[in-house]
Amino acid sequence: MSRTRPSRLVRRAGVAAALGASLILTGCGFDAQTLRTYTPAHGVNVDVNDIKVRNLLVIANSAGQGRLSASIVSPRADTLANVTGYATNQDGSQAAPLTITGATGLPLPPNKLVVLTGEGAPLVSVTSPALKPGLNVTLQLTFGSGGAKELRVPVMDAQDPIYRTAAPELSR
Repeated sequence: MSRTRPSRLVRRAGVAAALGASLILTGCGFDAQTLRTYTPAHGVNVDVNDIKVRNLLVIANSAGQGRLSASIVSPRADTLANVTGYATNQDGSQAAPLTITGATGLPLPPNKLVVLTGEGAPLVSVTSPALKPGLNVTLQLTFGSGGAKELRVPVMDAQDPIYRTAAPELSR
């Protein structure tokens, strides 16, 4: 009889230890990096209501002339009503306002990808004396459906081989 009592205690202790270890170890995968959204691009991704804007960035030369680059898709007919913004300094403070042309009333057909730097795409130009590659700009996107979003967007160098085909007029 004395033999069965310790073996029961040992079994119970082993089961309790296994349960405790399993509870502790289940927390190890709680905030795993594989569960986070990853953007394999230089630009910014944003959802404005159900409109999806992907890889939003500005391609610019050192003279302060740039082009807005993004891919936009909307589940229903909409428009990119307006884009406004300002350049930022290295410390993130506001610099000069941006002059943005070509974005007012840009049609977004339902479920059709609109690539702003694609062949035959509308040219959305961005200019400012403070627009410099390597810095950021703050843009406000406003859509016809009423959605709007303000976000910080990187300015990429038009001389970079990756962006020469997207904005060939700026790399000359």
